[in-house]
Amino acid sequence: MTTTTMSETINYRHMCKEEYKYLILSVVGVISIIKYGQRFIDTHSIIYAYMVYNTFQQSSKEVDAEIRTILGAMVSSGQCRCHCSTANHLSISSFVVSAIFHEFGHAMSCLQLKNRINNIGLYIFFVIPGAYVDVNLDDLYRTPFWNQLKIYTAGVWHNLVLALFVSFIVLPSLPLLVSPIYRYSDTELYVTNVALTSPLSNKIFPGDHIISINDCPVTNQHDYIQCIYKVIDTKEQYCLRHDIHSCINETLNIRECLKNDKLTLIKKCTTTCDQPQYDCTEIYDYNYYIFKITVQSIGYNRPEELTFLGTPEELWNSYSTNNYISRFESLRSKDIPFILYTILNFVSAISLGLGAMNVLPIRFMDGQHIVDALVMTFLRSRSLEREDEDRIFEKSTKIIGTVTTILLLVNIIIATYYIFEGL
Repeated sequence: MTTTTMSETINYRHMCKEEYKYLILSVVGVISIIKYGQRFIDTHSIIYAYMVYNTFQQSSKEVDAEIRTILGAMVSSGQCRCHCSTANHLSISSFVVSAIFHEFGHAMSCLQLKNRINNIGLYIFFVIPGAYVDVNLDDLYRTPFWNQLKIYTAGVWHNLVLALFVSFIVLPSLPLLVSPIYRYSDTELYVTNVALTSPLSNKIFPGDHIISINDCPVTNQHDYIQCIYKVIDTKEQYCLRHDIHSCINETLNIRECLKNDKLTLIKKCTTTCDQPQYDCTEIYDYNYYIFKITVQSIGYNRPEELTFLGTPEELWNSYSTNNYISRFESLRSKDIPFILYTILNFVSAISLGLGAMNVLPIRFMDGQHIVDALVMTFLRSRSLEREDEDRIFEKSTKIIGTVTTILLLVNIIIATYYIFEGL
């Protein structure tokens, strides 16, 4: 089991705050999101990792911060139920889609304005795939300024439209799109997969409906996380026999000392127990908690209460959940809606980051050509001598491009530092 120290907790929280800042300022989104693809993709998807991060921000200092961070870091870093290779493949595939759509915008703009295209292709820059459109420069330089600007900015606009289309039309329509195969409920949370190593592997199954955790109602992923936090915050104590209490102190293995079949007989306590042979034990000191999970299994009329003894990490690793349930029994363990949701989130985020990065006046980016066209148009409106015009144009564009590129590189270095510091 992986543990998280308090210093790592502080670094992780600081990293999260700073990463969003760097994503906006330098639009290192393409790099950061591909990296975070591995970190954020678990069975609860990006949006729920973000919910957990919001919960960090809203939590009081008195809450057990280290336990919260273990759970939160598991959601965000992908230690629990993370398909890292799948996440990497999805993030790279989404980047390729965004890059192709970006270049498709340039190509369509050239065709519309009757500018010739020399060739179109794909390339790999280090390990990052990309696409390009080679525009005929003779045609381009003879094109009026506003038409040049349309060609230069077409890729950015296409990325923006793609991100907005996916975010505001496709994602909200996902329950409808998968409705022939999956039923969606915003009030019921279903089990989609159960880990073979989980103590609940023979007690809970794909398609089961999670009703509550320790009498805390669960309707969605956010509720599920909040209910686990509530158990952690409550810090309940239990009456344990002297021999069990001694066993725990000696072995630190609560599950071995206290068999799961005896959990239902354990009584809660505050300071003392009614029977003299029992001690009021704070099992949370060992990072162990008792989770009472109310489950409605398919084919059963009455809910069943399952008792789980373990850490928040072990519970999180035990099974995955979402608000979709397959209409076909053979697909109940196949989390297809999650995969689609992940791809769409990647496409939206990466497309937006790619478009924003290209609008910056960085060397070899669309922003460089946009600034060149703007500066040249401004200088020509000043009626300068051709020699002065060329000199000012070359000097000003070089300064703008160099300064912006340096700022971007500094941001990439700082962002990379925070990313790897949090690993």
